[in-house]
Amino acid sequence: YYSDVMEFIDALIASGHYTASGRVVKRVADFVGLYQDHPQQGLREVPLPLFVATGIKDNGTDETVVPVSHQDIIFQLKSTKGHEDFSFIWTHDINSGVGFKPGPFTKLPDWVDEHQVREINHLDVRRHLEIAVTLQNNLQEAADKANLLADGYGFFTVCNSAVDMVGGACGHAATGYPLGSKVKIKAAFEERTKVASDKEKKHLEAILGGLEQLPDDRNPDELDMIRIKDNVPYKKNGDPVFKLHV
Repeated sequence: YYSDVMEFIDALIASGHYTASGRVVKRVADFVGLYQDHPQQGLREVPLPLFVATGIKDNGTDETVVPVSHQDIIFQLKSTKGHEDFSFIWTHDINSGVGFKPGPFTKLPDWVDEHQVREINHLDVRRHLEIAVTLQNNLQEAADKANLLADGYGFFTVCNSAVDMVGGACGHAATGYPLGSKVKIKAAFEERTKVASDKEKKHLEAILGGLEQLPDDRNPDELDMIRIKDNVPYKKNGDPVFKLHV
C-alpha cells in the first residue's frame, strides 16, 4: 500500500517493469466540441475556437487576435514487460478539481492541431512529477481554505499557467499565454510555505520562482511577442492558419 504517489512511481520504476517519460503539448482550446450532422457525411467537426484580443497592433490599426491555446503536461509509465501502459494528464475536472487524471483521453478533433512543445527526458521526469504533485496538493488545500469550488480553477490558476509553473520550477521558460492570477496564487502559496515540511517548502519555493517568470499582461515584457506568435496555430505545412499582424 502506498500513501504517496511518488513512492508508488518509484516502486514501479525500481521493479524494472516500467519506465517514465513526459512531454508538454499545446493545441487550440476546444471549449465547445461542436459538430454538424451532415446528411451525406455524418457528423463533421466545426472549428469554433475562442479568440482573445492581445492589445498589440501593427503600424496601422490591425490588432493581433489569437485563438486561446491549451497546454497539457503528460506523464507516461510505459511497460517493459508487456503490461498495460499508464498515462496521466494534468487537467481539470469540474467534480474533482485540478490535478492528474488517468488516460485514455478523449480523441481530439483534427483542427486543434496538437503539437509537442518539449519532451521531458527520463532524468528530469521525477523532478517534474514531484513539483506537479506539490502544486496539485497545495492548490487543493489553498482552495479548501478559501472555500472555493473545483480547487479554485479560474481563480488561482488554469491549465496553461499550471503547466508553466511546473516547467518554470524545473528551469524552463513559459510557453503558454498567461491565464490565472499571479497575485492570488502567490499570496496563497507564500502562506503555505509557513506550514510546509522542509522538502515541500523547497518545492513550493521552486513553484513560486516558476510563477515569477510567467509573463504578466499588465506588465508586458520582451517575451510577449514570442508567446503570441507561439500561440498562433499552424497548418501541417508550417503556414499560419490566421494572418498575424505584429
